Amino acid sequence: MFELYFRFGLKDIEKGRKVETRRPYTDTNIFYFTRMVGHIVKAVESGKHTFILVTGVRRQKLRDMSDEDARREGFHNLEEFMNAWRKIYGGLNLDEDVVVIEFVHYGCWRFQKASRTVEVEGVRLPLCATPLKQKAIDSDCAFCWLAPIEWCGTCSKAQFGDDMLYCRAFGATVVEHVRLPRYDEVRKRRCDLYLRRVPQNIVNAVKKLKSLGIHEVS
Repeated sequence: MFELYFRFGLKDIEKGRKVETRRPYTDTNIFYFTRMVGHIVKAVESGKHTFILVTGVRRQKLRDMSDEDARREGFHNLEEFMNAWRKIYGGLNLDEDVVVIEFVHYGCWRFQKASRTVEVEGVRLPLCATPLKQKAIDSDCAFCWLAPIEWCGTCSKAQFGDDMLYCRAFGATVVEHVRLPRYDEVRKRRCDLYLRRVPQNIVNAVKKLKSLGIHEVS
């Protein structure tokens, strides 16, 4: 798996505020970063990490950047970006070429690529292989669109008063001693989210990859 290192901005990536990063242009850099397009990449900052899906790589001069470009980098404006660039690289040459890497946040630090995939807009995306435990029904993982589960309809078919249900989503018999209406409400929320309400930013990213002839993310 490719890795991409950041000095800062990991939280902005996870919140969807940072969707681009720029690096000094070299033939080696643009060759390496271009190979990331259509791949899930481990984004690393000071020992912490998250996962992004790289959707494009292009060349740009620093002088051609706009405030909107700076905001896509996670900054408030262009001046703030330029100050950060000067601090990181020890100077600022507006005629310098840079490599622009475009991406979207894909999965949290728990993400492990599964062999199972889901199709979005004609592109196959890997789901997450992190195991879901029975008690994880209300956890972040259980509500993630990447969770590799299936809705089997058992909840809706269960008879009132049943105290045991088999849930394929969690691969275990779930024991529930409260009345089913409350239980069903929790399960309904879980299974509704299973119906792959894929985040719009992922849908947009996938459409872009498809336009590049990429039909499977790896």
